[in-house]
Amino acid sequence: MRLIAPQFVKPFVKSNKNDANDAEAICEAAGRPSMRFVSAKSVEQQDIQSLHRVRSRLVSCRTQLVNQLRGLLMEYGIVLPQHVGQVRRGVPEILEDESNKMTLLGRRLLASLYNELVDLDSKVEQIEKELRAVYAASEPCQRIAAVEDKRGDPYLRTLLIHGAQSVVYRACRKKDVRSVWIVDKQRRLGTTRACVAVANKNARIVWSLIARGGALPCAARVYTPRPGYAGKLNFRAVEKTLASQAWKTLCVFHFSTARDDGFSDRFHRDA
Repeated sequence: MRLIAPQFVKPFVKSNKNDANDAEAICEAAGRPSMRFVSAKSVEQQDIQSLHRVRSRLVSCRTQLVNQLRGLLMEYGIVLPQHVGQVRRGVPEILEDESNKMTLLGRRLLASLYNELVDLDSKVEQIEKELRAVYAASEPCQRIAAVEDKRGDPYLRTLLIHGAQSVVYRACRKKDVRSVWIVDKQRRLGTTRACVAVANKNARIVWSLIARGGALPCAARVYTPRPGYAGKLNFRAVEKTLASQAWKTLCVFHFSTARDDGFSDRFHRDA
């Protein structure tokens, strides 16, 4: 059995979408000599993907719950900042405050929603423990983790973008070549495009680490301007150098020391 990505089959659909036309398009695509096929997942890989999907649903439910909590509290004139941590800390204080306008019924409803939030937090934490156990037992995962936080799957793109955001936000406090390149990208293109550029580069590094093996050396290289250059850096040269190093998995990076074991604050900005 061979698998083909749907976007590679769609160009061969001749008319309206139906089972017969889809089957004909699949046969046409499968006969192409240059067609790229998708490797079938093993049972273990399917288990890991299931963990991520369940966690993604729980985080989405938690975000919806936090937004509902904040919206209901606004009706009483109580405003909480936009972050799940702020809601965790703020709701117990609101329940204990007898000077606000909330009635007994409103307090019971708020307490029920807060207990639901605590339950969702517990479920997310349990899933993350399972993911950390998978990470600890997987040597390829440990090699990929050397990249500063990680085209295809939308969830994978989400992880790549969120990881890149963390790198971009910390780059201004560093002086190595890659951070200087990131800061220049951010200044010229804006934060969002700079994050996409970093995510694209990290995706290529991750692919190279998996496909070719080896480890990513963790060494900092501080940028020091040469005399007579007035502190200017040839960013195009740096970009070419970094790209070449990425493909060879010989990149010289200054890795962020701010790592945590949790996934929630690292990959998602809830609410």
